[in-house]
Amino acid sequence: MRIAVVSDTHGSFAEAEEALAALKPLDVLLFAGDYFRDPWSWARREKIEIVAVAGNCDLGVQGPEEELLDFGGVRLLLTHGHRYGVKWGLERLYFRGLEAGVKAVVFGHTHVPTATYGEGGLLLFNPGSASRPRGGHACTVGLLEVENGFITPHLYKTQELAATRFAKTSLTNRAK
Repeated sequence: MRIAVVSDTHGSFAEAEEALAALKPLDVLLFAGDYFRDPWSWARREKIEIVAVAGNCDLGVQGPEEELLDFGGVRLLLTHGHRYGVKWGLERLYFRGLEAGVKAVVFGHTHVPTATYGEGGLLLFNPGSASRPRGGHACTVGLLEVENGFITPHLYKTQELAATRFAKTSLTNRAK
């Protein structure tokens, strides 16, 4: 199963769209908040399942703050992360993941791409920001591949994915 992960688009989903097109085929999109409304039209157009949570900038949005998910027997927790103080450390988020009994916690809020494992193999995964990166990072998105009970995380720079997609399209068009 191929799970795209996007967060913190803040009203600008175009770069994420380009990156997601390069990652196809996709089974589901997880959106970890901040501008909860951004990914829905893309997901409808692409006919892809979406699970999204609201973030700290989603004022007035009626979306959930957390989702417990199961993909092929692999449990994930999706949250924005602001309620767990992720800008100051991942400990509270890690303990929430243990409490929920998941293999991975997917979060946003920091705008910094992260794929790290805590004690016991709990994956803490942040795709970074697809439109407003911080800490000198590029715009990024994530991909989680779930197979046989294992999760393989990937982080991608959106510009590199878009360039790869453009190169593939150009070669395909030349071959015709």
